[in-house]
Formats: sequence, structure tokens, C-alpha cells
Amino acid sequence: MKIIKSILILILLGVCAYLYFNPKIEVEKEPYYIKEYVDQEVKRVNKQIDEQGFEHAVARAVENVVKRYEQLSDSAQIELDSINNLLNISRNQLKEWRSYAVTLEDSLLRAEKIDDTFVYSDKWSEIKFTPNEDAGHFSLKYDAKINYAEYWKKSWFLGKKKHYIDFWIEDPRATVNGVKRIKFEPNKPFLGLQIDAVSRVGKNIEVGGEALIKLGNGKIGGGYMYSFDNESWNPVIIGKYGLIDW
Repeated sequence: MKIIKSILILILLGVCAYLYFNPKIEVEKEPYYIKEYVDQEVKRVNKQIDEQGFEHAVARAVENVVKRYEQLSDSAQIELDSINNLLNISRNQLKEWRSYAVTLEDSLLRAEKIDDTFVYSDKWSEIKFTPNEDAGHFSLKYDAKINYAEYWKKSWFLGKKKHYIDFWIEDPRATVNGVKRIKFEPNKPFLGLQIDAVSRVGKNIEVGGEALIKLGNGKIGGGYMYSFDNESWNPVIIGKYGLIDW
């Protein structure tokens, strides 16, 4: 019963803190200054050719990540607005947008004559040309296998994870000419509630539970821990602040 009362008191404290801090969060009194506007073009794209001859366009996942539209250049806002209109969504509904410009080029394609039609075909495409008295006409079929992957790598086993975005088409004739990307970073909620089961092993072994009110990067709360040495339940007060999010 004491644990339930403690949790209710913590929730009440959290609500009071929210009511106190929330006006400062919703109403931004100071203007939001932009150091550098973000364009839609990804400037740092690493192109790699894999063992099958396919070209990959690899970019860091941190590229072109913003928190609000005001950080975007005018051209980026115009292009995103056209995307939103096409999808019939509002600005705050868009989470991320990507665009890849790809060129497919080949030459000296040897055709085979079948009846009155010249035909070229390979693993990915089929091109037909049928001449007539005036000139003739082409027909084209192309099967494109488009791949997209997100992954992380480390420079060494204790190093920090680096996240990447990888795009490629399974055709050695395909070349990626440009990458566009805008991602909106979600706002982390200022207020939250966390309830955990806890065990501690040191000079004494303790088990129990705790309830924490999350206020930004900080956490405050309390709980009850059972001590096997003393064979008793003991209240605890907890305060935490996040310094490094690895």
C-alpha cells in the first residue's frame, strides 16, 4: 500500500512539474536563429562499386536532418511542399523524403532480327524496333530491382556506431547522379513516466521497484527495495540526469 501511495505522489509531482514547465515549452519567447539553411541535396555521397559491378550511393544517416521547416532553404521548402501536395498531407505529417537521380546508359547493343522486328534483350531489358514505310517504332520493357538498406558500422570494436543509408540498382549500367533527402527529427516528449523492476548486487543484495518522472534529460522519483541482509523493505529517493546517449 505504501508503494502505491508513493507512486501516486510521484505522478502528482510530475503533473505539477509539467504544468509549471509546459508554458515555457509551447510558447517560444526568443526567436529561432538559423546558422545555416539546409538544402535538399545531400552533399557528401560516397559511391562504391560492389563485386557484382553495381554502383552504390552511400550517405551518413545524419545528413540533412532538421527539426523544423524553418531550417530548410527556400528551394527545399518549395520542393517539399510540392511533395506534400502530391501526397495530400500537411507539413507536420511528413517524416522523411528521399529522391535519387539515376542514369542508365549503354551502347552498341546487338539486335537480333525476328521476322520484321529487331530485338535486343538481356537480363534486365528488352528493346524491339519494328520498321515500316515511314520510319518505325520502338517498344521497351525494363525490369529494375531497386535496393535500399540502412545499417551501422564501427571503425573498431569499441568505437561508436556510424549509421549509413545505402541505395543501388541491380544493373551495372545504372549510375546514381544525385541524392536528395530531408528528415525531420522527432521531438522528444519533455514529460514521461517510467516504472522499473530493479535488482542491485553489491555488499548487499536488493530487489524492488521504482517509479521515475522523466523531465527532459532528467529523472526523479523513488521506490522500495527489499534488503536480503536486513530482511526489510526500505524506501529510496532517485535522481538521474542523462549525460551521454551512446
